[in-house]
Amino acid sequence: KYAIRAGLLKPGRNVIAVKMTDTGGGGGVIGKPEDMYLEAGGKKIPLAGEWKYEVERVFNGDGGKLFSDRSLAETFAFTYLNKQDAAPEAPSGKSDQTVTLKVIQNEMKYDQATFTVKAGTVVDVVLENPDFMQHNLVIVKPGSLQSVGQAANKLAADPHGAEMNYVPDMPEVLFATRLVNPQETVVLRFKVPDEPGDYPFVCTFPGHWSIMNGIMKVNR
Repeated sequence: KYAIRAGLLKPGRNVIAVKMTDTGGGGGVIGKPEDMYLEAGGKKIPLAGEWKYEVERVFNGDGGKLFSDRSLAETFAFTYLNKQDAAPEAPSGKSDQTVTLKVIQNEMKYDQATFTVKAGTVVDVVLENPDFMQHNLVIVKPGSLQSVGQAANKLAADPHGAEMNYVPDMPEVLFATRLVNPQETVVLRFKVPDEPGDYPFVCTFPGHWSIMNGIMKVNR
């Protein structure tokens, strides 16, 4: 649902443009026709049907697929069928702070855009995944979200990418969980960096990073 602010529409003909990123297919708006409409003044104007479109960018030269040899769905099936069945034990002892992050089902987002921790403390981040596909949690150095995300996308074509949990092997990556299976919860314990700042957290399953991310704020 998208709210259109007052004064934006004008009498007569109006044009609606939708910009989207699709990492798992050919693109397009998918849904039930009756769910696609503009509501204004108590009336519903149907929006289902053919739209004009323009491809702004493709990920590579093989028709826009992010994965070189298989689709996003096939890659998910491969990694899920080869998942780690035994969840690691929760860290022993007590941390200074516990933060709970939850994946929003069917939205490819975390339920929090930010959380705040204290420099030098020990933190447990509890990641709950009620979604239908795998996700992970990777905390990276300030300013490195894009470089880590792009490196994660390249792992899609790496035959060992799934074994690496799609976590790039690079110094910008500070802490990471493995791929968390549907209906599973894991705990990531780490010592917060001593340097205050905004540390991005992100899901590095290929294609997710540009949408599924947030900021861990480190304060003194």
